[in-house]
Amino acid sequence: MNKYPGELAQSDRDTLLSTSYAALMPGAWPEPFGLVAIEALACATPVIARRIGALPEMVRDGIDGWFGDDVTAKAFRVDRVASLDRAAIRRSVLERFSAEAMATAYEDVYRRAAKVVPLVQRDREAAAVRDEAVATALGGGA
Repeated sequence: MNKYPGELAQSDRDTLLSTSYAALMPGAWPEPFGLVAIEALACATPVIARRIGALPEMVRDGIDGWFGDDVTAKAFRVDRVASLDRAAIRRSVLERFSAEAMATAYEDVYRRAAKVVPLVQRDREAAAVRDEAVATALGGGA
């Protein structure tokens, strides 16, 4: 019989997750970022969850865990968990969701945005010139 351990220190949580067969996430709330899933995957623990919220962006079906939309589908996946490569799960989540990976992704977004800003400014200036030319042609310009 399992016993609810309550809130755990990070090291105890990591030990519990890493020694678990899988992390079951049956919730219906569309998680904007599934911290529980990321923590489980970082501990090399496969995730069985509903395909909802951000979970499909984190859990690759059949690679990091399984998706099931109801209890029967999730139960059907449990026997398949042993076929997953736990070391690969951990490596992948660290590559995709480490602080370094996320900072690099943010930097890429900022670089792309910095390239777009001059284009937006150029387009605004061109629109102002066009608007002035139209106003002049219609007799309302200087």
